[in-house]
Amino acid sequence: MDEVDEWLRQSLDNWRLDRLAAVDRAVLRLAATEMVFLEEIPPRVSIQEAVRLAEQYGGPDSPRFVNGVLDALYRRLAPVGEP
Repeated sequence: MDEVDEWLRQSLDNWRLDRLAAVDRAVLRLAATEMVFLEEIPPRVSIQEAVRLAEQYGGPDSPRFVNGVLDALYRRLAPVGEP
């Protein structure tokens, strides 16, 4: 979990992980774990599923926030030259 949290910290802009809503933090951790460690799951699928979970269980701004953080993480993980 420490490694996943570090990846998320690097992708958060002006936010601290411990200050996030518990649901948003859990959704981000789940999706980040998939993106970092599970190569068989396409990152875009992880992002889409996380946004859907945020829509269902998070606050009104959760889906957009989760999408932004995970998109930043995806850009950090993507090899040079990939969108």
